[in-house]
Amino acid sequence: QILMYRALGLEPPQFGHLPLILAQNGQKLSKRHAAVSTLEYREMGYLPDAVLNYLARLGWSHGDQEIFSREELIKHFNWSSCGTSGAKYDEKKFAFVQAEHLRALPDSELARRVAPLIPEELNVAADDPKLLAALPLIKPRATTLRDIVDGVDYFFRESLVYEEKGRRKFLKPENAPRLRGLSQIVAAAEEFSKEALHEATNAWLE
Repeated sequence: QILMYRALGLEPPQFGHLPLILAQNGQKLSKRHAAVSTLEYREMGYLPDAVLNYLARLGWSHGDQEIFSREELIKHFNWSSCGTSGAKYDEKKFAFVQAEHLRALPDSELARRVAPLIPEELNVAADDPKLLAALPLIKPRATTLRDIVDGVDYFFRESLVYEEKGRRKFLKPENAPRLRGLSQIVAAAEEFSKEALHEATNAWLE
């Protein structure tokens, strides 16, 4: 790189090199260790700021803080806090950082990002009141935008499609009386609200 700068008659800039990102076993990170392109993370539903946050923390630290906004990264970054040994890629830690960024998004912003990923045949807009009402129910258990899409899907379908593993586990003949009992509790609810249904369901469970 320096030779190319000089061949062009330019003064080379100062270069800063961080150590390699390593796999959990200490080897050089490769495809078989889940190393993929940033575009693939986008397809998986990762947020740009979550990817940036995790990559920055692989070679740099700021006390014990793990979650950073882009503005915080710019404010706090300095070369003296960069590590000298290779950092190990941790898929679970990456997912944790991603989930924290996802939950920090306001529901209106999350809806704006999720709506384009929902199947076109469902015709869901970012300002759809049903989508905005569903997000607080799905977001606490979601890690990626794809998880949100999967979670809100049934709110917009006329006929439900049950996940096969869940169907085999829960939709058994011996569970039918309980499911009928629960459906009667829901149907009889005078007020169809989260609080009222929660109270009625808990009383029925007891």
